[in-house]
This record gives sequence, structure tokens and C-alpha cells, in this order.
Amino acid sequence: MTGSTPTLRERLAGLSNLSGAESALASWIERNLHALPFESAANVAEGAGVSEMSVSRFVRKLGYDGFRALKAELKAQTVRAERPEFDDRLRRFALPSGDPAELNEALRLEIEAILDVYRLAKGPAWQDALDVIERAERVSVAGFEGSKGLALDFATRLKWTRPGVRFVEGTSGTWSEVFDEDPTRSCLVLLDTALYARTSLKLAEMAQREGMPMVIVTDRFGNWARKFTPHVLSVSTWTNTWWDSSAGLSALLGLLLNGLTMRAGPAARARLKRLSALGQAFETFADDSASPTRPAPDNDEESK
Repeated sequence: MTGSTPTLRERLAGLSNLSGAESALASWIERNLHALPFESAANVAEGAGVSEMSVSRFVRKLGYDGFRALKAELKAQTVRAERPEFDDRLRRFALPSGDPAELNEALRLEIEAILDVYRLAKGPAWQDALDVIERAERVSVAGFEGSKGLALDFATRLKWTRPGVRFVEGTSGTWSEVFDEDPTRSCLVLLDTALYARTSLKLAEMAQREGMPMVIVTDRFGNWARKFTPHVLSVSTWTNTWWDSSAGLSALLGLLLNGLTMRAGPAARARLKRLSALGQAFETFADDSASPTRPAPDNDEESK
């Protein structure tokens, strides 16, 4: 952040290793955020199916002095309209004006989102997510609707780092390409953003049921992912532009790929050479000088 007080969504996105009661509360709050300033702690507890004491503990875990402090801050942020604490679809889908000031603000928010990704990449949650993917012999990558392109790009590039990676679409209708694998030797990387695909929820539910580790990459408009896995990497997509921005998500996936390649070490170079030879055999790339088929020099060669 740039020194401003974190919003409730950002506080929720920073949580990990939630208990059952905490996951229930996080999900309930996310679904009812618009009404939260007018609810009582007792109503929240009843709605989430937890005790009122659990609400108090969870609010303090989020960094508030109490439930009243949380409600006061939400009301203040709403009045000031400082930042998008609420997923206001009218604002997210408003036609852009082209005003230079609007563009400057969008640029600031986009840069802030990317900076947040780099800060995230220095923390333990990031290393835990890398552990999950690195340990898996089979990595299935899925994304839907507007997120599909980002997921496909990530899976395609990850294949140049390591074997056992595939982009999955469930064309068989059973998702057997994911769940036929031994869940103890596989993982699912799921990318989804608002408006969230129903298939994402069903995939996450099944992976959880099967005991398959998951890494979910998402935006900060929803906290649904933490119900299924502690390995959630989220980034702000709000830039006050039409239907948000994927810049932060793209930066996150790029750094995730970079981290996995770094961990693979020499095996990544061998994989690059292997796929380069296959690409040359099939004449896949028209310009060898600009394609991955041209291996980069070793670091020691560059320093000579």
C-alpha cells in the first residue's frame, strides 16, 4: 500500500490458515459487505453459523479494535469514497470519460497493484504456493471466461520450465484429466476473477474433496477461495477503468513463473533445450532470433 489504511477486502486477502469458523466468517462478510455497516455482531454470527465470540476474535485478527470500529471505518470509507470497498458493478462497468486525470489515477492504481505483487512475492505465502507447485509431478492449470487467456499463457510458459504441466478445459464433461491423477502427486492452479465462474467453485470443491493441493490466483473482490485452500494469491484489479485491469494478475503470474524457474535451476535450461529441439523439428517458430528456441547464454558467459 502507499501508506493509506488497508480496506477490509485487503485485510481479508492477507489472511491465511483460517480455521473453519474464520473461513465461514470471511465468506459471509464477503457476500454481505454492502450490508455490513448496518449489521450487529450477533447478526453476523447467526448468518455465518458461528458464535459471537468468534466474530469478536476474527475482527481483532483483521486488525480492528472491535466490531464497532470495523463498522465505523466502513461507513467512513463509504462516505469519503476513498477506495472501492464495495464491488459496485455500476462503477466497475461505467463508460470511461477519457479525462487525463482519470487516466493518471488509473496508472497510479495499476502501479500500486504491481508493487503489491512484488511485496507479496517476498512473503511466506508466496513461498508456500511455490512449494505446492514445485512438489507436484502433474500441474493442471484452469481459468474461465475473462481469466482463461491468462491461465493458458501461464500454463504454456510453465511448460518451458518443467514437464507435467497442462491447461485443462474439462471438454470431456468429467474433468477426468485432473482427477484421474494421484492427488498426492498433483496440484491444481486455478485462476478466476469477478464475475466468478460457477465451474471454478465446482472444481475447487472437488479438488478439496479429493485431497488435491490447490493454488488459487484471484482478485480482491472475493474471498471465496480461502474456503478451499490456504494457498491464495490475490491482487487488486481495481483501476477505475472498464471492467478492472489484468496488469496485476499478469505481473503475479510472471513472478510465479520466474520463481518456479529459479527453483528448477539447470533442469529448466535442459527443458528449454528439449522443447527448442521439438519446435525446430516441427518448424513451429518463424523467427528463431525472437523465439524461445534460441537458448539464452549462461550467466557466466554473459559476464565474460
